[in-house]
Amino acid sequence: MLVLPRREGDALPPATDASLRESLRDGLRRAGAALIEAAPLGAGECSDPACLARLRATIGLRYIVRATLSVVDRDYSLHLELLDTRSNTVVAEFAERCALCGLAEARARLADGAAGLLAPLLTKPATPAMLEVRSDPPGAQIDLDGLPAGRAPFERAASPGPHRVRATLPGHQISEREVSLVDGERSTLQITLTPTPTPPPSGRLLLALGVPLAILGVTLLALDDRRIPLGCTGNDCRRELQIMWPGAAALTTGAVLTTIGAIRMHRARRRSASTTR
Repeated sequence: MLVLPRREGDALPPATDASLRESLRDGLRRAGAALIEAAPLGAGECSDPACLARLRATIGLRYIVRATLSVVDRDYSLHLELLDTRSNTVVAEFAERCALCGLAEARARLADGAAGLLAPLLTKPATPAMLEVRSDPPGAQIDLDGLPAGRAPFERAASPGPHRVRATLPGHQISEREVSLVDGERSTLQITLTPTPTPPPSGRLLLALGVPLAILGVTLLALDDRRIPLGCTGNDCRRELQIMWPGAAALTTGAVLTTIGAIRMHRARRRSASTTR
């Protein structure tokens, strides 16, 4: 449960404000609430749906307590609201005017009001929805509703309702899934990631391979049937080279690679020219 900063009311002396807020916390703790302060989260008033959705996604927050406290002379006005982050509605409220009260009496009434504020929750305790996310291969980065949630596999409590799950892993295509969660139920989401297709070699690479192969093929064909020394002495130490087929294969492969590379480079130049117009 998140306790927001005091809402606007008549100015309170800092010591009185701190004392009343501590009584508010004591009453909520007495009712069994686990408290989170708003300031470290940068929550501020946080009453709009976007802010509430962010708090639900990041820390699984379910309820918020908003307080409006003021004092004129010895007349204290105490007003508390219990806000459900799922529906952005007030589900319980405490309001009391303590006339001619001392600070100790105002503190006691505020603590009792805070404890009673949670009575509707104690009669129908809410069991959070649980989401388990697995990925194949494991280790994918998971974003829940646009916010980092961890690396798969993991499980966590989440608010009920629809959620968008996004999985990313280097060397694999991004996968996005929709999942709807229900209070008290456990949902398992298995995400299978598809490897990113290897891009075809570029035209420059094909030319860099094809031209040398074509030159090698021409060279081998030129040397076919040539008589060369094989490193011995005597009159019969020369043998004819039989390299026509290797030469033909190298020349053919080089010509094919060079042609494809030239076509790809030509298409790339045309695409580049069309995008700059």
